[in-house]
Amino acid sequence: MYLHIVLMAPHTPLSPELVPKLDHAFIRIRQECPGIERFEWVPNLSRNSARYSHALLSVFRTQDSLDAYRESDAHQAMLDAIAPHIQDIVQAASGKGYALAAELEPHMQAGDERIFSSPSMNIRDPWLLVSFSVPESERQHRHKIRTGLARMGFGTVNAGLYIGPARLQAEAVEYIREHQLWPYIELFTCEPSGLSDIQEKISRWWNWDKLANEYQSFLNSYQHEVEVWQTALRQGTGEPLEAFRLYMPMVTRWRRLPFLDPGLAPELLPDNWVGNTARKLFGDLHRLLSPLSSQHVQQAIPNWKARGTDTLSKCAYQPPADCPIKVILSGSPPKAWMRSFTHCSAKSRSAAGKGKSSACASPKCPKAPRR
Repeated sequence: MYLHIVLMAPHTPLSPELVPKLDHAFIRIRQECPGIERFEWVPNLSRNSARYSHALLSVFRTQDSLDAYRESDAHQAMLDAIAPHIQDIVQAASGKGYALAAELEPHMQAGDERIFSSPSMNIRDPWLLVSFSVPESERQHRHKIRTGLARMGFGTVNAGLYIGPARLQAEAVEYIREHQLWPYIELFTCEPSGLSDIQEKISRWWNWDKLANEYQSFLNSYQHEVEVWQTALRQGTGEPLEAFRLYMPMVTRWRRLPFLDPGLAPELLPDNWVGNTARKLFGDLHRLLSPLSSQHVQQAIPNWKARGTDTLSKCAYQPPADCPIKVILSGSPPKAWMRSFTHCSAKSRSAAGKGKSSACASPKCPKAPRR
């Protein structure tokens, strides 16, 4: 894939004529320029290039398709149409890299919400029942259903009936649609007939002991870090690189737990539920480590602001060709840069496959050998 990013500074206030012109131009470009995977007008969230409030983000399958787009009449027509409405324009990045497919973005946003906020149900909220029946000759679909529902946090009532909070319905429907499982599944929303009855049964529907062990393991690994980093930040000794080294594996270890936990109402949870303590610990560490980790990423990738420019070609640090740093726009929120920070991964995988050292020669690369 080839990324092509152009930052734009429209006249303010934004002209009402600009968006229709862009829509018309985009339709023509998609019709006349083959090889386009993604082509859209997006807000620029970077604080380091705030003057450029919007960006034209495009992804091409090959370098040839990018070159053809640049030379096309449709491209020139778009530039002519928007020129009266734009104060300044600058190419932020263009080159080979990786981009998240547009259709995956809703999945990532839903995952972020589950990992970083994980709302709990109210005691009076409805429930979602998932009933399924799969012929033995198609039992691979039965495995998909059970695995998918378990990973979303559903409990097992019996072999063909799962239950969870009704707020999981959108996630369940998307999974069923994606895996083409509708012929085997029926969904029902319902309310419990008696609170005491459901409290007794919930302990059979969910394996609280197993989940509690997962939470306790997380606590054992990271509980002491809160005081360490509170002290470091208070004394001004917190290092961005060390925060990053702790934050990334911590989030990686945590992110599966909210999907195993259905987020039931507090009244339905076991007494002194360890999940509450673990969730507070994650929230505390996220608040302590995320800003410093983001700072490290800003230092490790080209520093857009250091030279007073937003162009990749004039930034203070240019990564060598064999040490690729792939990032779309700097200054993104932590959850976004976690998905885009791929420093040296391509080189490491390639070298490992050939039995060579995966260390990078770049002095600013985290994998560079220490001198």
